[in-house]
Amino acid sequence: MGTAILEAIRTGLGLIGDIAKEFLLGFTTLFWEAPTTEGGTGQLTMLGNFALIFLGISISFAVVKLALNLIRANTGI
Repeated sequence: MGTAILEAIRTGLGLIGDIAKEFLLGFTTLFWEAPTTEGGTGQLTMLGNFALIFLGISISFAVVKLALNLIRANTGI
């Protein structure tokens, strides 16, 4: 009975490695283009560029809003 439980746990944990590999494959497919030549370097896809640009814009707005909220809280305006 105990060996069956341990075997089930080990089998379930073995799936985590496969799931991680599939997530990495999906990420690289969506966001990264492999180099086309032997010595070349890869580049971001259009979706990767779009996502990172909008992530930067949203972080900038969040920092500005945080700063304005801190100023407003300290001055009572």
